[in-house]
Amino acid sequence: EIEQVVERLLRSGNLNAQIEAAKDVRKLVRKSKSSSSKTRSRLAAAGVIPPLVSMLHQPAAREPALLALLNLAVRNERSAFLFI
Repeated sequence: EIEQVVERLLRSGNLNAQIEAAKDVRKLVRKSKSSSSKTRSRLAAAGVIPPLVSMLHQPAAREPALLALLNLAVRNERSAFLFI
């Protein structure tokens, strides 16, 4: 499931598909309570942070991208470091 979300976020040229992928990033992190740190690390290592940051420049994508980024950064020093 992670791989599919990453693929949609990284490869889709369609903003709506990227917005849905950003929402799915957030859902994946939130639903994986027991392994959420591992999920966050896997998503960050897969390269989801740069496209999510780029989406912040699109008004329609700003909220889902920001929420996904915040969920990735919470309680994960490695992901937070990648934002810098």
